[in-house]
Amino acid sequence: MMRLLMITLAMLSIPLAARAQPFGFSMGDVLEEGQIVKKLNDFKFIAKPVKTHPEFDEVVVVTAPHTGICLVRGVGKSHSNDDYGIEIRKAFAEIREQVDKNYGDSKLFDKLLSDSIWIEPKYWAMGIKTNQRYYQAVWEATGIPFAHGVSEILLTTEALGSDTTYISR
Repeated sequence: MMRLLMITLAMLSIPLAARAQPFGFSMGDVLEEGQIVKKLNDFKFIAKPVKTHPEFDEVVVVTAPHTGICLVRGVGKSHSNDDYGIEIRKAFAEIREQVDKNYGDSKLFDKLLSDSIWIEPKYWAMGIKTNQRYYQAVWEATGIPFAHGVSEILLTTEALGSDTTYISR
């Protein structure tokens, strides 16, 4: 099942200037006809990524008439049988560490709402699914902007059900 994910970086092993291009797309560029896999509406497209990442199956690109590409989102793969969130947090930590090396320390938000019923560890994914638990990291371009017009990078966990999780970034 496909999910829309937050803005992401492409391959983490490429040079810094290119790395700031989410999946190889630069903010402000025009999406070329040959890059379009499917038109979702006048401004939103499933696009063929220039650079791929193993956590993501497809890429959605949002464009605006006078500003070009303004948002890049990945469509990610599921981590099944992960009700405790062990696999997703491991993958999350690996990606976070890689991004931290290039963009500085992120801010980690790990919060379970005080009135949540999903307090036991075996309900970690359900807390995420019901928006009663948040587990995300944020990098913000303060002072010196990131390359290629990227202003923020968000890495977060999502859940489709009680045991199916995925990463958005």
